[in-house]
Amino acid sequence: MKHREIMFYGKTGSQWTMRDLLNMSEIRTETVFLKLFVIMLVHVQLLWIGGAQGREDDPLASLPSGNTPAARDPVMDEALRQGLASNYRDEYEKSISVFEALVDDYPEHPAPYFYLAATYQNWMSSYRVNRFADELDYYVNLAVEKGKAALAEKDNSWLYFYMGSSYGFRAYYRFRKHNWIGAYFDLVKGNSNLKKAVELDSTLYDVYLALGTYYYWRTAKSKVISTVAFWIPDKRDLGLQQIEFSMYNGRYCQSQAAYVLLVSLIDTQDYQGAERVLQHILSTQTAPTVGDLYYAGYIHAKLERWHLVEEMFTKQIAQLESYPEAFGYQIECKYWIARSLYERNLYDQAGIVAAEAIELDQHHDEDKELEGPILGYEEIKQKLDALVNALDARLEHQKGGTK
Repeated sequence: MKHREIMFYGKTGSQWTMRDLLNMSEIRTETVFLKLFVIMLVHVQLLWIGGAQGREDDPLASLPSGNTPAARDPVMDEALRQGLASNYRDEYEKSISVFEALVDDYPEHPAPYFYLAATYQNWMSSYRVNRFADELDYYVNLAVEKGKAALAEKDNSWLYFYMGSSYGFRAYYRFRKHNWIGAYFDLVKGNSNLKKAVELDSTLYDVYLALGTYYYWRTAKSKVISTVAFWIPDKRDLGLQQIEFSMYNGRYCQSQAAYVLLVSLIDTQDYQGAERVLQHILSTQTAPTVGDLYYAGYIHAKLERWHLVEEMFTKQIAQLESYPEAFGYQIECKYWIARSLYERNLYDQAGIVAAEAIELDQHHDEDKELEGPILGYEEIKQKLDALVNALDARLEHQKGGTK
């Protein structure tokens, strides 16, 4: 039995599916409800931790002025910015080299390990492959371990920030691996540490990306969670404001915040707004990344600029040559190319490309691949099936007209 994919999003803007969360076709009914209950508890606990965030006297309920410059990591500021700049240019080997050098220089500090884990996650998410799952698991656990030890020695806003970020990152990873209880406790610890970080230093603006992401996506896509925990207030507008604030005012999260805001605006169907954010991203880069091409193509499709859709997704396929296991990604690219040809009445060409996409489906391996940032694999297949049916119907109509 197939189930329609409902998408859930992590801090990076990447996503996982309801099938990942519940694996509904393979478990007993009581297990489904147990997992739903765990998810509900996560939200209850997050509301309890951030309970003061709805009060007018709480600084996290509103945005800072941003007049004061964002706090800088006092230990490794320039190296972090260098490594992150390479990360968001898809130069992952360079980014890893920078952070590995920081491990050598600061082996007891959690930051290098956290950023190594984040780099491997971004690398996998960009190409939708699961190549570096072991490296991600290793470094995120080291980040938590090193952070615990460092905080045992002293209170420090940056240590709390890295600990909160590491816990949140590991919670997302544990959700993907169906470790529900572990994810629950990591979410609780992550939010607690982030709150302590901003209490110690109100200019640590990078925290607002995590807050904004949570506030927006907890009600934007979590339909099942909203059904179970129906009392959760809708703070999507606040979430968007906090994400945008971190995009312009954060120290290390500006690029990541831009992508999270982009995906969030696509979710609201504000495609013109999403396109403005994408132009902002492109203005900071020398060349578009594979992710930039994807978002450009998707926005063009929604705005029915079909000739540009074909151009963007054709370029993406060329960039996937080094990732032959990314069959799901290739299938989506070919779907959009076929769709753009169909919308321009190039039906024969559309049929050829659609057939190529269907051929790739037999090679898709969900253990080696990751979901995309907007459409799940099953949703892509449904769209492809609908396009093939439309092409078949047109062909049958043409045959009938010639009789």
